Amino acid sequence: MGKKALLAILIIMMLIVLSESAIFFIRAFSTTQIDDVTPGIPCGEDLLEKSDVFFVIPKFEGRGIGVEDDWCEKMLLSGKKLEMHGVYHVYNELYTLRNESYINEGVIEFNKCFGKKPDGFKAPQLALSSENKRVIGGMGMRNYGYWNQLTHKVYHCNDSGVLPNWMIDLF
Repeated sequence: MGKKALLAILIIMMLIVLSESAIFFIRAFSTTQIDDVTPGIPCGEDLLEKSDVFFVIPKFEGRGIGVEDDWCEKMLLSGKKLEMHGVYHVYNELYTLRNESYINEGVIEFNKCFGKKPDGFKAPQLALSSENKRVIGGMGMRNYGYWNQLTHKVYHCNDSGVLPNWMIDLF
């Protein structure tokens, strides 16, 4: 192998190490988030405490959060940022084309609970078609996607993420 090939390999390896280091440091100073926050999924107080942003499922298993007054008040009193995480949180929920009225079902439920509309939206399993991304953007919500997951520590109430919650703290 020639000197140029070895130099190219060395440069590529250095870029990989620098990229991974940059992501590590970005994650260390970014807000922490928790997905799958809803009355129907148990969530440890320790996870809620260490998270800055709660991604709330407004109609998990068809039950709206707006009827859970004590739970809504607890979430509001936490002082954490509240965002929407799907409508029903079913597999590939937003990979199928949905219209604004479908998304609005979740927005209405979110508003009943928290007295405001969500500013942001994260699709369950991050599965979001480009058409649905446009619908959500047209409703004035920011989409949290793959880049968000890479640059933030994201926990899951039921510990169902790609990485277990204990591993999130390692990176």
